[in-house]
Amino acid sequence: MRNLLKKITTVLKKDKQERKEIKQNADKALTDMKETLKETKKTNSKTIEVINEIEKQAKELNEILEKKFKDLD
Repeated sequence: MRNLLKKITTVLKKDKQERKEIKQNADKALTDMKETLKETKKTNSKTIEVINEIEKQAKELNEILEKKFKDLD
């Protein structure tokens, strides 16, 4: 009986430790995912800024070309 209780206690301690490790791993994964999401948002924001700048420059170039073509007429 005593041996059985000792085995049960050992198994329960091991199970508790495994659950603790799983929780720690899950917490770390969640933290990593949040950090990745922040970086992705920053990257997306920069990409949008670059696209907006390209669109602005394309419009300016288009206006310049239109003026040049009008001057040729």
